[in-house]
Amino acid sequence: SLKKGKSIDPNLKSVIYGLVAKNGGIKEYKWFLKRYEEEQLQEEKNRLLFSLASFKDKKLIKRTLEYSLSTKVRSQDTYGVFAYTWSNRFGRDIAWQFTKLHWPELLKRYGKSAHTLPHFIQSAELFTSNKKAEEVRKFFKTHKAPGAERAVLQTIEKIHSNATWVYR
Repeated sequence: SLKKGKSIDPNLKSVIYGLVAKNGGIKEYKWFLKRYEEEQLQEEKNRLLFSLASFKDKKLIKRTLEYSLSTKVRSQDTYGVFAYTWSNRFGRDIAWQFTKLHWPELLKRYGKSAHTLPHFIQSAELFTSNKKAEEVRKFFKTHKAPGAERAVLQTIEKIHSNATWVYR
């Protein structure tokens, strides 16, 4: 809330939260986390939660990914945290490493849902190098993604396409 009892327009909250997170440190991170845990309204909870993925500090980004797998976050909101982390240029490589490290857990949680599991894979299409496409291919050659095989192929293709575009 602002001074004089006025509050922020809900349509602007995501933008404002994102700017605060992108330029913030541990103090702001703790503020978002505390507000998230106290908030009752799910829409506001999601704005606060996804803002935690917008920080530049790699330790805070990793902490957010770990938090997203905790019981404090609804399992259907975990993917949103991953998606926001992937879209954060400071978080992309961390999200990939975290996804690989926690693949067994993601598979256990979302492997039976052909709708959810592909989302954890498709976020990798933000990569822009053939080297990363090869990394993704190699990982999924040895790690099963039941019901998401098509998503794996499409993601690798998209990364190659991005790499070609960047090269041009």
